[in-house]
Amino acid sequence: VVCLLKALDSVRALVVVLGVDALEVEAWRPAPYLRLLLLIGYSSDVRSQLRLVSKILPAFCRIGALVGCLVLFAAWFGVVIFPPNTMEGSEELPNFREAAWQLIVTLTTANFPDVMLPAYERNRWPATLFFGSFLALGMF
Repeated sequence: VVCLLKALDSVRALVVVLGVDALEVEAWRPAPYLRLLLLIGYSSDVRSQLRLVSKILPAFCRIGALVGCLVLFAAWFGVVIFPPNTMEGSEELPNFREAAWQLIVTLTTANFPDVMLPAYERNRWPATLFFGSFLALGMF
Protein backbone atom coordinates (compact mmCIF):
# COMPACT_ATOMS: atom_id res chain seq x y z
CA VAL A 1 0.00 0.00 0.00
CA VAL A 2 2.84 2.37 0.86
CA CYS A 3 4.51 1.70 -2.52
CA LEU A 4 1.24 2.43 -4.31
CA LEU A 5 0.87 5.74 -2.50
CA LYS A 6 4.47 6.69 -3.35
CA ALA A 7 3.83 5.84 -7.00
CA LEU A 8 0.70 8.00 -7.03
CA ASP A 9 2.64 10.86 -5.46
CA SER A 10 5.29 10.48 -8.15
CA VAL A 11 2.63 10.64 -10.87
CA ARG A 12 1.09 13.72 -9.26
CA ALA A 13 4.50 15.39 -9.10
CA LEU A 14 5.06 14.53 -12.75
CA VAL A 15 1.71 16.08 -13.67
CA VAL A 16 2.60 19.25 -11.77
CA VAL A 17 6.07 19.50 -13.33
CA LEU A 18 5.10 18.66 -16.90
CA GLY A 19 1.63 20.10 -16.90
CA VAL A 20 -1.63 18.43 -17.78
CA ASP A 21 -1.06 18.74 -21.54
CA ALA A 22 2.03 16.54 -21.41
CA LEU A 23 0.01 13.53 -20.24
CA GLU A 24 -2.69 13.74 -22.88
CA VAL A 25 -2.35 10.80 -25.18
CA GLU A 26 -4.02 10.77 -28.54
CA ALA A 27 -6.26 7.76 -29.02
CA TRP A 28 -5.30 5.22 -31.63
CA ARG A 29 -7.82 5.23 -34.44
CA PRO A 30 -8.20 1.96 -36.36
CA ALA A 31 -10.50 3.35 -39.08
CA PRO A 32 -7.74 4.33 -41.57
CA TYR A 33 -6.22 0.86 -41.33
CA LEU A 34 -9.59 -0.82 -41.77
CA ARG A 35 -10.18 1.29 -44.88
CA LEU A 36 -6.95 -0.06 -46.29
CA LEU A 37 -8.14 -3.61 -45.66
CA LEU A 38 -11.44 -2.81 -47.38
CA LEU A 39 -9.55 -1.50 -50.41
CA ILE A 40 -7.51 -4.69 -50.57
CA GLY A 41 -10.63 -6.83 -50.14
CA TYR A 42 -12.68 -5.14 -52.86
CA SER A 43 -10.01 -4.41 -55.47
CA SER A 44 -8.68 -7.34 -57.47
CA ASP A 45 -6.00 -5.11 -59.05
CA VAL A 46 -4.57 -4.26 -55.65
CA ARG A 47 -4.57 -7.93 -54.65
CA SER A 48 -2.76 -8.92 -57.84
CA GLN A 49 -0.13 -6.21 -57.25
CA LEU A 50 0.36 -7.39 -53.67
CA ARG A 51 0.86 -10.96 -54.95
CA LEU A 52 3.46 -9.65 -57.39
CA VAL A 53 5.28 -7.76 -54.63
CA SER A 54 5.24 -10.86 -52.42
CA LYS A 55 6.91 -12.85 -55.23
CA ILE A 56 9.60 -10.20 -55.79
CA LEU A 57 10.35 -9.59 -52.11
CA PRO A 58 12.56 -12.70 -51.49
CA ALA A 59 14.87 -11.81 -54.39
CA PHE A 60 15.04 -8.22 -53.19
CA CYS A 61 15.95 -9.39 -49.69
CA ARG A 62 18.74 -11.63 -51.03
CA ILE A 63 20.25 -8.75 -53.00
CA GLY A 64 19.94 -6.45 -49.98
CA ALA A 65 21.71 -9.04 -47.83
CA LEU A 66 24.55 -9.30 -50.37
CA VAL A 67 24.98 -5.52 -50.43
CA GLY A 68 24.90 -5.46 -46.63
CA CYS A 69 27.60 -8.14 -46.44
CA LEU A 70 29.70 -6.21 -48.97
CA VAL A 71 29.43 -3.00 -46.94
CA LEU A 72 30.26 -4.77 -43.66
CA PHE A 73 33.25 -6.58 -45.13
CA ALA A 74 34.53 -3.43 -46.85
CA ALA A 75 34.09 -1.43 -43.62
CA TRP A 76 36.16 -3.96 -41.72
CA PHE A 77 38.79 -4.04 -44.46
CA GLY A 78 38.86 -0.23 -44.67
CA VAL A 79 39.49 0.05 -40.93
CA VAL A 80 42.30 -2.49 -41.28
CA ILE A 81 44.12 -0.88 -44.24
CA PHE A 82 43.46 2.73 -43.12
CA PRO A 83 44.03 2.47 -39.34
CA PRO A 84 42.61 5.14 -37.02
CA ASN A 85 46.07 6.38 -36.02
CA THR A 86 46.74 7.59 -39.59
CA MET A 87 45.36 10.80 -41.03
CA GLU A 88 43.12 9.12 -43.64
CA GLY A 89 41.82 6.62 -41.11
CA SER A 90 41.02 9.21 -38.47
CA GLU A 91 39.12 11.47 -40.90
CA GLU A 92 36.77 9.09 -42.69
CA LEU A 93 37.15 5.55 -41.35
CA PRO A 94 37.93 5.90 -37.61
CA ASN A 95 35.91 2.90 -36.41
CA PHE A 96 33.79 0.10 -37.83
CA ARG A 97 30.43 1.84 -37.43
CA GLU A 98 31.57 5.10 -38.99
CA ALA A 99 33.34 3.22 -41.78
CA ALA A 100 30.16 1.28 -42.59
CA TRP A 101 28.15 4.50 -42.70
CA GLN A 102 30.73 6.26 -44.91
CA LEU A 103 30.78 3.29 -47.29
CA ILE A 104 26.99 3.33 -47.57
CA VAL A 105 27.27 7.02 -48.45
CA THR A 106 29.96 6.15 -50.98
CA LEU A 107 27.85 3.39 -52.51
CA THR A 108 24.87 5.68 -52.97
CA THR A 109 27.26 8.27 -54.49
CA ALA A 110 25.66 10.94 -52.33
CA ASN A 111 29.03 12.27 -51.18
CA PHE A 112 31.49 9.93 -52.88
CA PRO A 113 34.59 12.04 -53.50
CA ASP A 114 34.63 13.46 -49.97
CA VAL A 115 34.93 9.97 -48.50
CA MET A 116 37.74 8.84 -50.80
CA LEU A 117 39.88 11.97 -51.15
CA PRO A 118 41.64 12.02 -47.74
CA ALA A 119 42.90 8.47 -48.30
CA TYR A 120 43.61 9.11 -51.99
CA GLU A 121 45.77 12.18 -51.27
CA ARG A 122 48.09 10.23 -48.98
CA ASN A 123 48.06 6.67 -50.40
CA ARG A 124 46.98 6.64 -54.03
CA TRP A 125 47.34 2.95 -54.86
CA PRO A 126 45.70 1.40 -51.80
CA ALA A 127 42.87 3.94 -51.89
CA THR A 128 42.30 3.43 -55.61
CA LEU A 129 42.26 -0.35 -55.26
CA PHE A 130 40.04 -0.30 -52.16
CA PHE A 131 37.45 2.24 -53.31
CA GLY A 132 37.58 1.13 -56.96
CA SER A 133 36.93 -2.51 -56.13
CA PHE A 134 34.27 -1.57 -53.58
CA LEU A 135 32.38 0.59 -56.07
CA ALA A 136 32.79 -1.93 -58.90
CA LEU A 137 31.37 -4.74 -56.73
CA GLY A 138 28.69 -2.54 -55.21
CA MET A 139 27.36 -0.96 -58.39
CA PHE A 140 27.63 -3.82 -60.82
